[in-house]
Amino acid sequence: MTSKDSSKNSAHTAIKRGDWLKRLRKWAPEYSGVRLYNLIHDEVLIKGQTFTKEKADDFKKGTDLLGDLFIAYEEFKAEPQMGERGPFSDMMGQWLCDVDGFNVRGGQFFTPIHICDFMASVGLSDDPVKLMEKPERMMDPAAGTGRFMLSTAKHYAKVCGCFNFIYWNIDIDQRAFIYSTVNAILNGIPSFHIHGDSIVMKYWEAIAVIPQNGLPMWHTVDAKHLEDLHKQGLLKAAEERRAEEMKPRSVDTPFGTIVVKPKEEKPKEKKEKPRQATF
Repeated sequence: MTSKDSSKNSAHTAIKRGDWLKRLRKWAPEYSGVRLYNLIHDEVLIKGQTFTKEKADDFKKGTDLLGDLFIAYEEFKAEPQMGERGPFSDMMGQWLCDVDGFNVRGGQFFTPIHICDFMASVGLSDDPVKLMEKPERMMDPAAGTGRFMLSTAKHYAKVCGCFNFIYWNIDIDQRAFIYSTVNAILNGIPSFHIHGDSIVMKYWEAIAVIPQNGLPMWHTVDAKHLEDLHKQGLLKAAEERRAEEMKPRSVDTPFGTIVVKPKEEKPKEKKEKPRQATF
C-alpha cells in the first residue's frame, strides 16, 4: 500500500457515513418544524448580502450556517458509500430527497446524476479550444436543485479547467430554487437562479451567483426585469425564426436545383356577419 492509498483510507475512516446529514440536522432537527431552506434563504442568501466585517457579530448565525454547509459538502463528497462521490455532487438534492421530501402530487422528479453527466458529455464538446471560443448561456426551465448545471460544470472543469458559461436555473419549487443556489455557491458556478413558473413566464425571486477571485458572491436580481427580458428574447427569437423561414432556399431535385420561395400569408379579412332584422 502506498502512502497515497493510506492517506485516502485514513480520510475515509475520519469521515463516517451520514456525517454531513448530522451536521445539517443540527440546524433543522427532526420534528422541530424548522426548515433548512428557510434558514438558508433568510440568514445566508438574503441577510448575507449586507455582511460587513464591522458588524460580523450580527451575521454570526448566517456565517456559521454557511461554514457548516461547506464542511458538510466536503463530508458528502468523501462519504464512504460506493466510493467517493467527488466534486460537483448534489448534496442539497440528496437532502431534499432524504429530509424535505419530493412533491409527489406535483409530479416532482430529479434526473439521476449519471444521466445528467452523460447528457453533458454528449451535448458539449471535448475540445477545450471550442469550449473556450465564446461564453455559452444555458437554461434549465425545470432545474430542480441544478443537476444539469453541476454536470455541465464537471465537464468544463474536466476538459478546460474553468467555467466559460453562465447557467440559468428556473424552478417553481422554492426549496429547489434555494438549494440550486446553494449548489452553485458551494461549487463556484456562475449562474442565475429563478423562483418562478417557466411555462407562463412568471418570476417571483431571482439570485445571481457570480464568484469573484475564488470567493462565493451572490446578489438578488429584479425578477420582474428578468421576466420582461426573457419575454422580449422569446419574441425576438420568434421573429428571427420567421424571417429565416421566409428566405428563399435551394432544393436539389432529379430535374436540377430549384429555388423555393415561401408563400407569404395574407392577412385574413374579417367578414362582417349579416345583420339580423329586429322587430
